[in-house]
Amino acid sequence: MLATARLIMWGQDHRPPETLRQPLAAIPAGMAEWRADRELTLSAGTLKALAATAYLDRIYLRGPYSAELFVAYYPVQRAGETMHSPNACLPGSGWEFSERSLAELHTAGGTVTINRDQIQKDGARMWLLYWYQSHDAVIADEYASKFVLFREAMFGGRTSGSFVRVTAPETAGSLDAVMALAEAAVPAVHRCFRD
Repeated sequence: MLATARLIMWGQDHRPPETLRQPLAAIPAGMAEWRADRELTLSAGTLKALAATAYLDRIYLRGPYSAELFVAYYPVQRAGETMHSPNACLPGSGWEFSERSLAELHTAGGTVTINRDQIQKDGARMWLLYWYQSHDAVIADEYASKFVLFREAMFGGRTSGSFVRVTAPETAGSLDAVMALAEAAVPAVHRCFRD
């Protein structure tokens, strides 16, 4: 059984990387009453650490609210080359988790579960919504995402995936608004994977 799994993974290591059907830039500038304000660019050091093939980092505005949508795409994932977790990155940059929870998003494709956390740093408080999204799944738990990756590699021949994060300042009414942006982002990212 182990030899079979190893053979399958060897075959996946030698497959050409899966390309997106649409670039991440095709994610709409307008979603759920949010409007894109500007694109952000990551530093060379951050890009190297991220090791993603493509990314989108965009600020959206909706009335008094602002939010950042970040999507990183990985066409091939192997041992040691998988998506980064906010559990490691954020504390390393001084952010603390003040509350951890899960939330449900209701999309046209069904209900999905994501992480809905509160983070803080130097008196600033933010909402942090994030999830791992593959061709066919939206997963909150990073360990479950690795299991789904293995399953998709074995049965679908894919090891591609994306990390999706929405952050917004924690203000009165901002959670409902930012949840609406996250709900719109799920099918927008799926459209990048599919025709």
